[in-house]
Amino acid sequence: LGRDYHGAISHVDASNLLSGQPNGAYLVRSSKSANGQFHTLSLKFNDKIHHYKLFYDPKSGLYVREKRYDCVRSLVADGLVTMYIDLKAPAILQCLSNANYQESPYMTLNKRKLRALSRENAK
Repeated sequence: LGRDYHGAISHVDASNLLSGQPNGAYLVRSSKSANGQFHTLSLKFNDKIHHYKLFYDPKSGLYVREKRYDCVRSLVADGLVTMYIDLKAPAILQCLSNANYQESPYMTLNKRKLRALSRENAK
């Protein structure tokens, strides 16, 4: 687990160590409550500390749920990208859909058709 491993420290101690660090900082620790059966990744994102169970299989490597990784660094990078997308995507998608839909060629064509039909019906 390398230099990011901090041994058997508590959830609170991990949070305290990361609280003064920048977003993206992380550490790996043995879980005190599980008697060393698994490790925990403690990660700071969006000024909050998140804790994830890590499991290791000698054949397939490090894994969280069904995703497998060669090293902690790649797991953290993937997690940070996913968390950032989850945080920012809804606002971006909303902005894109509102701004582009009204000006799309499809909407412009439909507006023209609607005006033409309205004029014909008014006659």
